[in-house]
Amino acid sequence: MKLEAFGSVWTPSKARSPINPLEAYAIASLDGGGLAVALGVGCFTGFDSSFNEITGIAVKTAAAYMSQSNAAPHRRIKGAISHAQARLVANYWKNDGEIFDGEEGSTLICALVKENRAYIGWIGSDEAFLVRGDKIINRTEGHTMYKEQYQVWNSFMRKFGRHVSSRGLTSKPLDDNSELASELNDEAWLLMAGDTIVFASHHLLNNIEVEDIPRLVKDKTPDQAVKGLIDTTKGKELDRQWGVGAVVVKVMP
Repeated sequence: MKLEAFGSVWTPSKARSPINPLEAYAIASLDGGGLAVALGVGCFTGFDSSFNEITGIAVKTAAAYMSQSNAAPHRRIKGAISHAQARLVANYWKNDGEIFDGEEGSTLICALVKENRAYIGWIGSDEAFLVRGDKIINRTEGHTMYKEQYQVWNSFMRKFGRHVSSRGLTSKPLDDNSELASELNDEAWLLMAGDTIVFASHHLLNNIEVEDIPRLVKDKTPDQAVKGLIDTTKGKELDRQWGVGAVVVKVMP
């Protein structure tokens, strides 16, 4: 199975801080074939922090762990998310909270794509979509950081729409009673030649219609598909957004 992948991010001119594309996603090759993908778009409520550093730590840690671990795919993804969280907390203590003020965070979606299957895990509100032809045949659902908040967030989604502010990883040390609410797709997605997997940041999803994703990626190379997804958001009101990001993986014939 041959795979092609491309990722990119875009930051509105009025956003608080630009996103460095190299800090927002990572694509790594796996021994024996396949790809490890990580996408994260961070945020913070303070102004003394390094936005790019937070997101970069998360995605690079996750991608490196997935590409180097020999564990089963789902365990490898769950370990990647936990290691990314641990690295953020370690950097918080390393810098005495001066670089990370404890209010920063980053969503994170991770995937292993190998042997005609896609294994996906996530924390926060970024999502993945499996597109086949004109249809989305599978997708993930985003959520919040803590398991005890999950049902509350779902109730807000039902009342106010699915795009409710949420968090994923955090630089602040977690309370011992709080458990990261990472999710995994129950069964690997079975892939066919011509399929496209779209990994989309939550701010991207805030500004496009999910139903338009197949049209935006159909018959496109990964770089063209990512450009189409991101360009669709550029005419929207993004003044208060950090930016948008996407990674597209194409299963080649």
